[in-house]
Amino acid sequence: MVHPMATLTGHANADAMGQGMRNLWATIGAVTWLAGLVMVAGLITWRLIVAALDWLGCMVAPLALAWC
Repeated sequence: MVHPMATLTGHANADAMGQGMRNLWATIGAVTWLAGLVMVAGLITWRLIVAALDWLGCMVAPLALAWC
């Protein structure tokens, strides 16, 4: 279907442009979501590493008093 605005603007490919914009926003949304997921996963991983180091540090307290 030809977009109603196509006749007003003179753009025969107005519908294609609209589809392209939808694809662009979908891509931006997906990339942003993925970046957020990576950041959350990274944060959780970092927290686990710190917690593990903290636990190890307290297990061998004389060697790593700075952790406790």
